[in-house]
Amino acid sequence: MISCILIASGRLHQLQESIASFLAQDYPDREMLLINAVQRQTIVGEWPGITIYNVKEQALPMKLKTYAMGLAKGSILTVWDESAVYLPGFLGQVVDAINGKEWVMFEHEFCFQANQR
Repeated sequence: MISCILIASGRLHQLQESIASFLAQDYPDREMLLINAVQRQTIVGEWPGITIYNVKEQALPMKLKTYAMGLAKGSILTVWDESAVYLPGFLGQVVDAINGKEWVMFEHEFCFQANQR
């Protein structure tokens, strides 16, 4: 399984597009951990493979990513940018590229295998 960590920062229109691009992915074994970092808003929704966590305390994005990593079920982790739209084959490319490596970089996207030290 591949786990996608999305830290939402209040850009709701962009978030909708990003969620849509996750749902359009053709890699079947995936999950998204949507971490809402905006304390004054609550994100509600039900989509297959997406779990929403509304954080109600102030935290830096890196702390939230670490929190999400602890919740992730996948053996491959990637950060999903709320302001980006990914083509349907993106997660398959991540899985193919990682192929035993500890991490890979696609332009400005970092992906890595979980539990590697």
